[in-house]
Amino acid sequence: MTNQAVPTSYNKRTRLDPRKRKAQLLEYALAVFARRGIGRGGHAEIASDARVSVATVFNYFNTREALVEAVISEVERFHLELTREIFQKHTDTGKAMLEHASAFSELKDSNPDYIKIWLDWSTSIDSPWWESYLKFQRQIIGTIADHIRQSDSGSAANPEASARCYIGYAHMAVMMMYDPDLEVSRQQLGRSLIRHALEMGKDLSN
Repeated sequence: MTNQAVPTSYNKRTRLDPRKRKAQLLEYALAVFARRGIGRGGHAEIASDARVSVATVFNYFNTREALVEAVISEVERFHLELTREIFQKHTDTGKAMLEHASAFSELKDSNPDYIKIWLDWSTSIDSPWWESYLKFQRQIIGTIADHIRQSDSGSAANPEASARCYIGYAHMAVMMMYDPDLEVSRQQLGRSLIRHALEMGKDLSN
């Protein structure tokens, strides 16, 4: 699901295999939730975009809770797989972080729905899905902290703190990338957030 463009065949009223239909509707759901927000995206708008009946969308996601859970689960899967794939490739944490930060920043152009929903989810503090975000974040932090511990160059005294700071700086960097007046490159942002995250981890261990 790396191409944001909706295939033209999706707009034809054809009978699809149930699994393909559900995947198709989930792709439309991601676009709707990215555009409208987790709290406002719904079955009717997905049906309109997909050119199917509202009943069809309810057939695959029979409640709003089920729809939100499906969208969030897909965003979670995408980001966890991206993080694990990159960090498993490297023995050096700095290099892994740099590649991850670069790949993450590129999502703004290649897969913006996954970035926008993640940003929305990450600030939904009073929502029913906040606990699921914290669980997801703990998995990301755990993956990065484990790598810092095992890395030959992992000199951070507090791996969890460094990983948590890295995620926090990544959040800030993504927000900055949506600023049209930003005058630094994504590479500069990436290098800066990695340096500060590792240094902050050391400071928090003292």
